[in-house]
Amino acid sequence: GVFQQQHIITQTEGMNKWLTSQIAIQQGITAQIAFHTPNDIIGLLHEWLSEKASPVITAEKIRWQIWKELSQPEFQNTFPAIAQYYQEHPVRQIALAVELADLFDQYQIYRHSTINDWNDNAAATDFQQYLWKKLHAYYKDRVLDKPGILNKLKKALANKDQLQLLMNRVKGLHFFGIAVITPLHLELFKTLAEHIPLHFYLMNPAPLYYWMDDETEKTQIKRKQKNKFNMPSGDFNRPGNTLLLGWGSVIKDSFALLFQQEELINE
Repeated sequence: GVFQQQHIITQTEGMNKWLTSQIAIQQGITAQIAFHTPNDIIGLLHEWLSEKASPVITAEKIRWQIWKELSQPEFQNTFPAIAQYYQEHPVRQIALAVELADLFDQYQIYRHSTINDWNDNAAATDFQQYLWKKLHAYYKDRVLDKPGILNKLKKALANKDQLQLLMNRVKGLHFFGIAVITPLHLELFKTLAEHIPLHFYLMNPAPLYYWMDDETEKTQIKRKQKNKFNMPSGDFNRPGNTLLLGWGSVIKDSFALLFQQEELINE
């Protein structure tokens, strides 16, 4: 309806302000628009579809718990080589805890399959997995990781009542200017696209020129050196545009991820 709130997913506050001003210029007013980041939408969907939503694991929430685990004799005896680095050096221990908290936060987004493997396997094979499982044992269901929330969302959307709740609340999601798309987000988008419309507004710096398979001159030289067969001559082997390949590498990777999911593009 006219007063239905629209949800726009961006990656920067600057983009939100620019969109707000542009919509106001064209429509005369900007209203009923909610801006989110890709990470926010995971927690927001979890909040909408859960009777009692648990907080999401973040670096800020877990860094001091990691510090406590590093202080435990059990950890120090199990991984003496790691413990030797920070024992009798409190600043090093704090810095290691902060670094590990940031890593675990990134793993949830960029290596969510690793997090799922850690959650499924009972035995810890390295110190990072050991600490992660200690965190899970401490927080239990009070704080959830993002891959775990994604699995919960999939189960919730299989329920007709929960699905109807989502469809009543969100008529569609608009992704504007998203440069970085991770496998976790892509899996979420694929799940949502089965039920609600997703609209992607992606920045292609050269829309009239197909450059996604272009290579730099350095890359081509390395490939030729490894290839025992003769390479075809002519324009086929010309290096791509240096500016495009240099500044457009991030969006190129995002397009490649999207194009791997034909059902997501064509629905």
